[in-house]
Amino acid sequence: MNDEARKKFNNVVVGGIGMFVTLRLRGYPAKDGVDGLIDLWLAVLWPLRQWDDEDIDNLRRAFITTARQVDEFPTPKQVINNLEAKVKVAKRHLPPPPQTDAEKRRINEIMADIFKTINVNKEGKMKDKELEPIEIKAGVSIDFLLSLPNITCVTDKDGNVLSDEEARKRLETLKSQGMKTL
Repeated sequence: MNDEARKKFNNVVVGGIGMFVTLRLRGYPAKDGVDGLIDLWLAVLWPLRQWDDEDIDNLRRAFITTARQVDEFPTPKQVINNLEAKVKVAKRHLPPPPQTDAEKRRINEIMADIFKTINVNKEGKMKDKELEPIEIKAGVSIDFLLSLPNITCVTDKDGNVLSDEEARKRLETLKSQGMKTL
């Protein structure tokens, strides 16, 4: 909590207790006991909240409300009971409306088109099809390359295409030598 908020909080508590003393409610403290009373109230109230500006305004209103309700010098509990609860309401979204059979069929058609376009079956596996080679730039993770289902498009330094098995062997060798990226 920043010093500014603590200062505002202290001022509200001192002002609230000063208001109670000024009203000369039954049981108000002797002049020499006010400082100790303020320290007690500060110690009781401070841990209750984060005391942002909204909370501090709320505390000010709680002191005023308490002053209107009591005939005797109040306790911190009476002020606490007049603090407005800080309620945060979570936004809730309604569930989507049920889909009609026509909507379900249309969604299935769209998904089939997507799977066809990206060459994936409904289980998410690549269909057998010749893949276009991709150029691998420097900095690619060897672990990433080894995780690919098919790395037959890897070429050696002379431009010869390596089989999947040969490409994996070379990558494993580089990895065992401590290389992490190409």
